[in-house]
Amino acid sequence: MANPIKVIKSDHIVLNVQNLESSLHFYAEVLGMSVERLEEYQAGKAPFPSVRMGEQLIDLFPPNLSKAAEFSDYTHQRVNHFCVCISAEVSISEIETYLQEKGVQIKSRSNRNFGAFGYGPSLYILDPDANIVELKQYFQEV
Repeated sequence: MANPIKVIKSDHIVLNVQNLESSLHFYAEVLGMSVERLEEYQAGKAPFPSVRMGEQLIDLFPPNLSKAAEFSDYTHQRVNHFCVCISAEVSISEIETYLQEKGVQIKSRSNRNFGAFGYGPSLYILDPDANIVELKQYFQEV
């Protein structure tokens, strides 16, 4: 199968943080980034807050984030994962098939994940060094 993946741009980076308040202070107060979804996080409606870095986000995963359990072998890493936007010209299922044919380890799949440009499907894969890479699609042009 020909390579169906077309990376468009960076979407977000996810950091495992030891102290959410300290991290929010650093990124928002020290570096001047705007905070997103803090109220939703505090209300229990979002699993984590983010800070905006231009068009992209840095998601701040607190130590107790249940989603980190999906990648329990990797929670010792400070960078949880990074995400790139991929074209939606080919379905996420076709991309998953392509990656399996190439021997790429797929950690998980989600049909609706939050990212820098809204919600869309994602595949979480491992690169050769066991870094987690999220491949994210949006159904509108980003």
